[in-house]
Amino acid sequence: MRQKTVLITGCSQGSLGSALALAFQAQGAQVIATARSQSKVSHLHQNPNPSSTSKLPIQTLLLDVCDQQSIRSCAEQITSLDILINNAGGLYAMPLADADLESSKRLFDLNVWSHLAVTQAFLPALIRSKGLIVMQTSISSVCPVPWNGIYNSSKAALAMLTDTLRLEMEPFGVRVVELKTGAVASRFYENQNQQSNAAATSPEQAQALAPTSAKLPAHSIYAKAKQAVESAMTGTTVLKDAMPADVWARVVVKTLMEKPEERRIWKGHNAFGVWVAGRFMPAGFLDGNMRKMGRLDEVQKFVKGGP
Repeated sequence: MRQKTVLITGCSQGSLGSALALAFQAQGAQVIATARSQSKVSHLHQNPNPSSTSKLPIQTLLLDVCDQQSIRSCAEQITSLDILINNAGGLYAMPLADADLESSKRLFDLNVWSHLAVTQAFLPALIRSKGLIVMQTSISSVCPVPWNGIYNSSKAALAMLTDTLRLEMEPFGVRVVELKTGAVASRFYENQNQQSNAAATSPEQAQALAPTSAKLPAHSIYAKAKQAVESAMTGTTVLKDAMPADVWARVVVKTLMEKPEERRIWKGHNAFGVWVAGRFMPAGFLDGNMRKMGRLDEVQKFVKGGP
């Protein structure tokens, strides 16, 4: 990674983007960490190993990935770029029967279209360097995690976009890789549950995505099972055995460095199991785990009028 320039979106404190920024810096890369406000990346100004003279300081820039003017402004400040990590994203946990369509569309703007917009802006520099584009998706792109249907489908859409981009970039020598990330300890769910989604890229997005965070609407068809559903929506089951973010980031960077042939990187808790299930197990093999994660057995009892 020496002399490589890496730009990462969504680097707020406690995020996977922040962990990646530190991991790339540890390998000697020139890291440009971005977020929608300087306060969200101020923690990265401090070198985690001040005694080391081998690491370049992390540069921070403003980048609202859902704002075209912000994207253009950021791209104009970058003279060369070797690696683009599209990491920024958000969560909208809600049963599909209760999902607000406007909030759902805004999540797709953040989790899908912003990745394409940022990629297009930096593509000239990446073509010149014959660089690398990395898209942060999720094992949820292939797992029907209950109550996360909008999020799951946004990551599935991004996965297909990434696969297509990989083929379309081959003539230019630009490599495209998808991160199929499993459970990793971060503030992702915490931000939603506090109704302050730090992964959203503007105050308006945060307000739009989080007003019903981990809370069912009063008219929900799951109202009888409110406690079980809302508990599952908080992500506590998902994060129980989550991989530490710094460990995840180190193995991701190591894989990107040492395995240039990789098209998809499966890292994080449960990622390997999902990969195995998708390749070798019959359709629906994971449904039992998904029911347990979503506490659907409890929900079924309530819906049928049980205790």
